[in-house]
Amino acid sequence: MYRDAAVKEELRKRAPNLRADIDSMAFHAFSGSIENNVKKSMTFLKESPLVRESLKPSIRGFVFDLHSGELKEVKL
Repeated sequence: MYRDAAVKEELRKRAPNLRADIDSMAFHAFSGSIENNVKKSMTFLKESPLVRESLKPSIRGFVFDLHSGELKEVKL
């Protein structure tokens, strides 16, 4: 589970001088794997009537690994 409190705690350790900024941020908690949540977001966008049909084929999703610095594309 990804929770705002845990993210803020880690960020405060890394950047204590930015505590007020960090405390004002919302990171939008979710449960399950990051990859599955990216897939859900991609599906939502591809099915949305608010996204132009011409843009839907180019919708892509990525996960950034904070430890390795790797950017991994998530496929539907």
